[in-house]
Amino acid sequence: MSDDLRLRLDQMTTAELLEVLRVHDLKEWRPEVFPLVESILRGRGVDVAGALAQPPGRNDLLGAADTAPESSPDFVKVADLPNPAALAMAKSLLEESGLRFFIKNEGTQGLFGLGAIGGYNLIIGPPVVMVEASRSEEARELLEPLLAANAPNPGEGEI
Repeated sequence: MSDDLRLRLDQMTTAELLEVLRVHDLKEWRPEVFPLVESILRGRGVDVAGALAQPPGRNDLLGAADTAPESSPDFVKVADLPNPAALAMAKSLLEESGLRFFIKNEGTQGLFGLGAIGGYNLIIGPPVVMVEASRSEEARELLEPLLAANAPNPGEGEI
């Protein structure tokens, strides 16, 4: 199995990985992906059988409505996260807190130009963390240490 596939799966949220197992779409995924997804979930401490027996979780944004969250005015921008590691950590923190969210521009990073250079695609822009407007302050507080750690240092890049 390719390292690129493993990396792609590792970067997916727990909810996204559970959805891969729930849908079990053999047109989208090769059969050997499903045991790998289960392994990743177990590594994250997820009871896979128990989770699959439950209805989709709170972060299943499309389960409650037929419209994509991007079209909803109820979501606001919290942060740009060009760093893939910081993005993965933010997704994990938001999932664990139960906040509804989505990442704008995440799935389009490799579509245009040269792909992700310096962490994100310069044409598309960086991935953007979008959360429920009513809980945006809570999300900002939750992500504040992560955002501060990834902020550029004054004078960085200067000679």
